Amino acid sequence: MNATVNSPIKIHEVYPYLRVGGAARAIDFYARAFGAKELLRLTEPSHAEIKIGDSTLMLSDEYPELGIRGPLALDGTTLRSTCTWIV
Repeated sequence: MNATVNSPIKIHEVYPYLRVGGAARAIDFYARAFGAKELLRLTEPSHAEIKIGDSTLMLSDEYPELGIRGPLALDGTTLRSTCTWIV
């Protein structure tokens, strides 16, 4: 399959995406603990991008109605691993 997307935005990095209960509180914590800088925050749908050093993290609130839950709601972790192999 050979698909081309004509988009002016080109992303060449992989960003971790965290789903948490209380994204605003998490952003505040990352700012205090790690000196995170807020790059973007949307309120509906909840989505934010922060920078810690040279690394960008994306995060959002939980959306249980869509099956998106944070680690506290699941008594553990929401780690999902998606691997893409490009030849």
